[in-house]
Amino acid sequence: MRINTMKKIPKFKTEAEERVFWANADSSDYIDWSKASRVLLPISNPRSGWDHAFKTMSQNGDDGLIDGNDNISNSWDDAEWRWS
Repeated sequence: MRINTMKKIPKFKTEAEERVFWANADSSDYIDWSKASRVLLPISNPRSGWDHAFKTMSQNGDDGLIDGNDNISNSWDDAEWRWS
């Protein structure tokens, strides 16, 4: 039988109290990071008006790179990105 060595995360009355706790605590005492996984969440509300702004910039020719270097592709661009 394996004994759980993780400490129990306390209940906090306020967010400020929780912030102080985590600023001074070692999270690995409370969370087994070896079992953690990365979670990517989609944008729930993209900023309104961006699609119109980018289309306008493109039509006006204002969508070039600031430094003027249009050849910035790399291996990730070539292998992973689907250009449409």
